[in-house]
Amino acid sequence: MLKHPAFKNFLKDINAFNLPLCFFLGAIGDISYAIFCFGTLGTVFGLVCYQYLFRAQYNLYRNLGWTRSKLILNLFLMNIVIALSVFILYKLIDIWLS
Repeated sequence: MLKHPAFKNFLKDINAFNLPLCFFLGAIGDISYAIFCFGTLGTVFGLVCYQYLFRAQYNLYRNLGWTRSKLILNLFLMNIVIALSVFILYKLIDIWLS
């Protein structure tokens, strides 16, 4: 899944909208909110922004064999795995420092 360059590009494009929202939430709230947002609501926000600005690029992915639903499902899975990994690492560091 992640080895495909087209999916890496899609992941990078969506998370370019997702990360600023998560950093903002992390700055005004707790980092746990930012991590949760990255895996869930931030991904939806990134998809909405991408759909609005780059709707025609879905044709590129379709020509490469990626359907829109396959891209979105893999994106959610990847972002949830990343968010859970970062959250576990954050909690381990928090426990270690206390």
